[in-house]
Amino acid sequence: MRLDFVLIGAMLFGFLCFRQAKKKDRTTIVWFYLGFLFGMFALITLYFLKKPIKIEPKKIILPIADDNYWYYIDKDSQQIGPFSAHAILKKFFNSEIFNNTYLWNDTMENWKKLHEIETFSSYLNNIEITS
Repeated sequence: MRLDFVLIGAMLFGFLCFRQAKKKDRTTIVWFYLGFLFGMFALITLYFLKKPIKIEPKKIILPIADDNYWYYIDKDSQQIGPFSAHAILKKFFNSEIFNNTYLWNDTMENWKKLHEIETFSSYLNNIEITS
């Protein structure tokens, strides 16, 4: 058999796998190469695969009864703020601030670490995130 026909057939199976992978939300370039290399076997395998399950991240709403404006000290010892309590928790969960970050608001006499403040400590009891 001529090499031209083999390459055209491999390209055809690669293209068919590419199209089927796109319909099934699979990585198209990978399936193109699998179809090119393995032909009908890759196409049959792809035909019987189910679409992957997509898990949407859940949004967590944290009820905080705190209307104070919060400030914190960043890693460069600069005062940053003001922020709401919700924004402070969001920064914590995004690893922008940590348990040992100093916070302050106008109802406090001194700066305290995040985990020492009653408003936030209930959310942080079971979480270990440090800088």
